[in-house]
Amino acid sequence: MFCPKCGKEVGKDAKFCGFCGNALTKEDLTSHAQKYVIQEASSPIIEQETDIKKATVREIRPWVRYFARNIDYLIAGLTFGFMMGLFFGPNALDGVPDLASGMFIIFIWIFIEAILLSSWGTTPGKWLFKTTIRTENGEKPNFSSAIGRSFSVWLKGYAIGIPFISLITLLMAYDKLTKDHNNYLGQRSWVSGVT
Repeated sequence: MFCPKCGKEVGKDAKFCGFCGNALTKEDLTSHAQKYVIQEASSPIIEQETDIKKATVREIRPWVRYFARNIDYLIAGLTFGFMMGLFFGPNALDGVPDLASGMFIIFIWIFIEAILLSSWGTTPGKWLFKTTIRTENGEKPNFSSAIGRSFSVWLKGYAIGIPFISLITLLMAYDKLTKDHNNYLGQRSWVSGVT
């Protein structure tokens, strides 16, 4: 079965596409699966190659991911500052370096994000950009996989919030994401016989 929106292969009982988050109906899956059937090598269907190419292209949207996460960090920072001011007074953070408070907020966000992803499948920033996180079966990730994902982004993507180093790790993550995507497209083209 294939998702009618992004063309990725999904499980036959999936309710959501694990790649684009599209809600799936049985009718969509049935009609789409019939449309993208790849015939045996002895009888290739040339006119379907264009459709198969479109079906295998997955939109990666690295800038959407980046801006959604920074909106989440902004909301977390404003909430943290408000709570500190409410409980400890307006001068609660005087003497605390901005770098330390920023790194603390990014660290605390790991746990908040994992709770949000495992319960709703999205965060406020992702919701604004109409992005959800789903497993291959179209389900929300469980807490352990969500927290593992958040820790990985915190460590490998944002370098625990250390300035300049995080810029380098973000550029490396962007490069890896685009290379992995291009490799995936090349493999799918080879497997399906599309060049």
